[in-house]
Amino acid sequence: MNEFYAESFMIACEKGNMDEAKRMVSQGVDLNHIDKSGNNGYFQASKSGQLHILHYLLENEAILVDVVNKDECTPLHQACDLGKRIISSF
Repeated sequence: MNEFYAESFMIACEKGNMDEAKRMVSQGVDLNHIDKSGNNGYFQASKSGQLHILHYLLENEAILVDVVNKDECTPLHQACDLGKRIISSF
């Protein structure tokens, strides 16, 4: 898979597009692709409050949930900072 495909996966996670995310996972997208800001798809879903995507990604044991981005934040830190309280209790 190329970087464009991985970036598209991250956008699907951020936008909450479950069908697209599932399709890309079934085609072998890198779940842990890190963008230039140090974020992965889990990070994108967390910061935008996409609980259904977070649940789906957590079903895959390969997903890295404790990613620390270039701002030294984890997905949980950013969700809290952005007021996504439901994510922080997840």
